[in-house]
Amino acid sequence: LSRISGALIGAIIFFTITNFGVWSLGFYGYSLRGLLECYTLAIPFFGYTLISTLMFVIIIEIIIKITKTKLIYQGF
Repeated sequence: LSRISGALIGAIIFFTITNFGVWSLGFYGYSLRGLLECYTLAIPFFGYTLISTLMFVIIIEIIIKITKTKLIYQGF
């Protein structure tokens, strides 16, 4: 559970920082409206980011559990 929450928090931080960077380049204007527009238009992409993050975390968790199980049966 901690790896999943850590990955999701990382995705949220990435979303926040990168979209602020895009806004700071001036594509949406230097105003509160431009900042909100920048974040609003990025929401669909953030959905894909969350889906891929969850998929990879689940795959990694499965691999870790399989590896731990094999090591226990081998006596390590």
